[in-house]
Amino acid sequence: MRVIKTIFIVDDNDVNRITAKNALEGTYIPYAIPSAQRMLKLAEKIIPDLILLDVEMPEMNGYEALEILKRNPRLNKIPVIFLTGKNDSESETRGFELGAVDFINKPFSPPVLIKRIESHLETMRLINEINDSKKAAEEANMAKSKFLATMSHEIRTPLNAIIGISEIELERDDLYNDTKSSFNRIFNSGHMLLGIINDILDLSKIETGKLDLVPVTYKIPHLINDTIHLNVMRIDDKPIDFRVKVAETLPMYLHGDELRIKQVLNNLLSNAIKYTDKGTVTFEAHSQVREDGDITLAFTISDTGQGMTQEQLNALYDEYSQFNREMNRATEGTGLGMSITKSLVTMMDGKIVGTSEPGVGSTFTVYLTQKPAGDETLGAEVAESLEQFKYAGKTQRTKLNREYMPYGRVYVIDDVEANVFVASALLKPYGLHVDTSSSGYAAVERVRGGAEYDVIFMDHMMPGMDGMEAVKHIRKMGYEKPIIALTANAVVGQKEIFIESGFDGFISKPIDIQQLDGILNEFIRDKKPIEVVNAARAQKEANAHAAAVENAPSKPFNLIKAVEGLHAAAALELMGGNTDAYIQTVGLFTRLTPETLDKMDRYIAEGDVKAFTIEVHGLKGAMRNIGANKAGGQASRLETAGLDGDLGYIRENYPAFRNLVDALLLDFNDVFAAIEAREKETADLSAFMQALPMIKVAAREYDCMGALGLLKPHTAFSYGGEADEFLQGIRAALEAFDSGKALEIIGKLESI
Repeated sequence: MRVIKTIFIVDDNDVNRITAKNALEGTYIPYAIPSAQRMLKLAEKIIPDLILLDVEMPEMNGYEALEILKRNPRLNKIPVIFLTGKNDSESETRGFELGAVDFINKPFSPPVLIKRIESHLETMRLINEINDSKKAAEEANMAKSKFLATMSHEIRTPLNAIIGISEIELERDDLYNDTKSSFNRIFNSGHMLLGIINDILDLSKIETGKLDLVPVTYKIPHLINDTIHLNVMRIDDKPIDFRVKVAETLPMYLHGDELRIKQVLNNLLSNAIKYTDKGTVTFEAHSQVREDGDITLAFTISDTGQGMTQEQLNALYDEYSQFNREMNRATEGTGLGMSITKSLVTMMDGKIVGTSEPGVGSTFTVYLTQKPAGDETLGAEVAESLEQFKYAGKTQRTKLNREYMPYGRVYVIDDVEANVFVASALLKPYGLHVDTSSSGYAAVERVRGGAEYDVIFMDHMMPGMDGMEAVKHIRKMGYEKPIIALTANAVVGQKEIFIESGFDGFISKPIDIQQLDGILNEFIRDKKPIEVVNAARAQKEANAHAAAVENAPSKPFNLIKAVEGLHAAAALELMGGNTDAYIQTVGLFTRLTPETLDKMDRYIAEGDVKAFTIEVHGLKGAMRNIGANKAGGQASRLETAGLDGDLGYIRENYPAFRNLVDALLLDFNDVFAAIEAREKETADLSAFMQALPMIKVAAREYDCMGALGLLKPHTAFSYGGEADEFLQGIRAALEAFDSGKALEIIGKLESI
């Protein structure tokens, strides 16, 4: 089937534009566009095969427009023909120097115009065909190598830490049931993901036939339980009914490559959940004894999601294939999953059968032959426990031992105050000296002033001067110490981008405490003399009891945890179980978010998509820090729309997002009012006044976190009248890292 080419006709003259459009209709798909600005905006959504571009236009002329096109990697290969009334050699020379492929003078002959277009399109086709043939294998190998290297480097180390931490915690006898369940999920997810990563790293071996299967005797209920619990977490806030059907006649033990089977099932289930917005996802498992005594395992995964056309289904197993890209622009994925799935099933002498219908859903069934390893079957009780997500498989699980580093200095830069607070709170157990700033400009000036740190943590997306630009300036000054990027947009290949920009690595938001711990150990602890490290360790032991008391679960957390739709327990885990830091983060979110929402309202009204995108990006990170996953997901989709310049989507979907956040803030305000009413006790002001000199010293040294630590024991009491107002004002100022304001209020309190 011949593909009809798309032509943009860009001319501010109505007659010229319509004449060219009429000449091209029937042969091409012409878009008549009255200005260069509109053409550039449309080209971000629809990439044309060729552009006819007028030279003389108001606001932006053709030369300026062509310069912008050539700077855009997505658009710089489009052939551009200038349509112009100018016929001097100087104008033509300038056009060709900028990258135009031809000049056509006005008035033009439609037949000549069509022939010239045909000639250039055919030339481009031949060039592309040659380049594609030459580079296809090289680009595919480079893409896979980049992907595999990134997966290996970025995920293997933190996963090992996650598995180790959950392993030790599950050995404790004093865990609450819900906590134990959470650690079980962490343990199973860690092992599952580690296995998947190891398999993906062997992708090239799959293609060359050098990957060997590793058969072991495994337990079927463990395989099923690990798989379903990993994928239950993928559902998050989606209105999906996840159903499991397990035949009680399944063998209890089989012999085969359990890890490969898990990977196959995980890929199929994750796709079913990913492409189902609401409805049902069903996982079925049964088996049949073959004539030769082997067992045929059959797993069926069905969903009521988007579904696919037959053409999409046929292309599903191609590497890096993803369908409905526009519809699924917020859906993450590498496009490798189904290709690997098909390869693994084929290696295991199995088969995969898929059916699908757009708007109805998809069903995939995997048939695998396994060796029997005994006569025992699951039975009704085990099958039912799996179906009801109550199977208690044996797990083994190790606690993160944070190094105490009072000898270390770090610097955190983030334009969102809540993010600064979270990072500072996560750094607090290490005893580090922490400085903070809210902009790239401030970071550059501080380094220019001679400040040095063991590690700088820099947000990469900030208004004005972003992290990338700030780091380039800092490196030009000769600053060589480690700088780590903080980003909410960590994707495959991102690390290389950061390294090329002068960073030494990156941590994704919400901040992973294992990644953070590794960086602190590498760049601070491991670079200090052993006697300094040992002295700090001795001090940590002396403080261990006080730290345990400080981080114990509290009633305020239970009140916050009860807020509908809030994943507080998961967010608390990301903060290393520091309950006080989490509660203070929620309080800061509650106080600061209304101002952010007002800004976003104004930016939408003004049509300022860029400013809106920066604000919603920051709010997304803050929401994920406190576990507001549903609101955070909506913020992510609004941010994606903002990056695409889609103001229509923002205006249509922002009201629902605003209502959700307003309801969350209302609940938080009620919670904090209840906390104030429940925990306040009357006390003598003299004890608080005795603590003020130490708080002042910390504030004068800009150590707001240290000052908050000194203030905290006194916030559980009421002193009456103005004193309570002053205390709350001091706390709010310190939480906002405004030491000057805190000192001002302390002065007023001392004068009472």
